[in-house]
This record gives sequence, C-alpha cells and structure tokens, in this order.
Amino acid sequence: MGPQSRTFVEFRFPEGERGRDLRLPVADLGVSGLGFVLEEHLPGLDLGTGIKGATLCHGERKIAMDLLVLHVTEEFASGAVCGCLLYPASDAALREFKDLLDELAHQHAPVIS
Repeated sequence: MGPQSRTFVEFRFPEGERGRDLRLPVADLGVSGLGFVLEEHLPGLDLGTGIKGATLCHGERKIAMDLLVLHVTEEFASGAVCGCLLYPASDAALREFKDLLDELAHQHAPVIS
C-alpha cells in the first residue's frame, strides 16, 4: 500500500464544524487495525486519540468505522504512518471488512499483517 495506495481512509479532524475532511492513503491493513500516511502535522492527533466516523475506501468499497490511534512511526508529521485499532461501525461493516481482507489476501497483497 503506502503513498501510492488505492486504499484510503477518510475522516473529519478534529470532529465538528472546525474540522477538515481528510482523505489519507492507507499504508498497512490488518485484522484489527490499519496505518495511514500523514500528509502534514495534525494538531490534536496524539496517542489515544479517537477518530469517529471514519470510512475505509478501497475501490467501490466504503466501510464505516471508528479508529483509535495507537502509535506513529515518527513524530506526528508529514510522511509518518499513524497506526490505529479499528472498530467497524456495524455487523455489516465488519463482514465487509473481512471480505476486503480476504480479497487482498487472495491477490497476494503484501500489506496484510
């Protein structure tokens, strides 16, 4: 995956009217989490930050979820990978996410962790 990924995560940060809509490339995707590439420093995005109402986008798939920031590869700056636990928004979203992982595994995509 990485910066040229066709898989993205979309969310508003910070939440509410003062937030911005972001679409960031997914660097890593696994059973319980994902990592996305920061394009710039996002003040307020720290370890333990919850991101509500995120959408994982892969091709035509759009999967609603919440995220919890667990780690970052560097400081929270441009090019850093921000690792998150993911919580699908519904049972249907969980099934769709599992289907996506199966699809990627069958494509022999080296991004499944």
